[in-house]
Amino acid sequence: MKMPSQLLMVCSGVALCSLIISSSHAQTYASTGSTPCPGAGTLPSVLRVSIIPEDQTGFFLELLDALQTHTGIPYKVTNRTDLTNFGQQNADGSWTGSLLGELLADRADLVASEFTITSLRQSVLDFLLPLGSYQLEILANAQFGVNTSGLQYLSFDNADLTYLKNSKNPDYRAIAANIEAGRPASILSNDQAGQNAGIAKVLGGNFAFILSDRDVAGAVAANPGKLVRVPSPLGTFSWSVPIQPGSPFRVKLNVALLQLAEEGLLSALIAKHPEL
Repeated sequence: MKMPSQLLMVCSGVALCSLIISSSHAQTYASTGSTPCPGAGTLPSVLRVSIIPEDQTGFFLELLDALQTHTGIPYKVTNRTDLTNFGQQNADGSWTGSLLGELLADRADLVASEFTITSLRQSVLDFLLPLGSYQLEILANAQFGVNTSGLQYLSFDNADLTYLKNSKNPDYRAIAANIEAGRPASILSNDQAGQNAGIAKVLGGNFAFILSDRDVAGAVAANPGKLVRVPSPLGTFSWSVPIQPGSPFRVKLNVALLQLAEEGLLSALIAKHPEL
């Protein structure tokens, strides 16, 4: 995943926010957040982190270690194997049972996982500075393509599908409707096993899979002549780590991220983990 230019562009916004914490400008906003800069005061002694098993090793724990080194803030990780909802809002409008719901219920300060930044999520939560970006693309069977009758689209039940549903582009909404009509078989589990199952379906017939550009490129490279990348991405999105709205940790962690970026350590860490 490439480092986005936004990470360095927001430096002035975060610096401004940190400078005015004790001032009277209580309504000044950091450039990537939806809430005012947190007020002055003593930070909690420990950063409470919720995590899922697949993120327990690798990038996110290394990032937490680096942030602890730069801020002096210790963290405590809770493995949430019990949560089946990664980060979707429930039909009743609540976030109960999701990783993001742990932040809103004050059971965690931060979720150590890769979350697409969406307008819905940003309206109820904050995020640390963007750590990467991706393009949403379509993986198709080389024989069938995407212009054949009976084509079934596949997707994870995540922010990407929500984007397609809410898009003003009628073609994107049609893709979402196709996916919804094909439930439950058209929805894959949002993990490596689900991705492998989706790719296998595309290899075997008239299917197309909505994936990130990195995953599409990997699948095409692994199956030359059998799978193709459909031209024209569906959209470009940023991702980061969600944090409690108005968290007193947010400014300090963002300043540490900027320091890691300026030292070249953040880009090296991201490059070390091509799974991002």
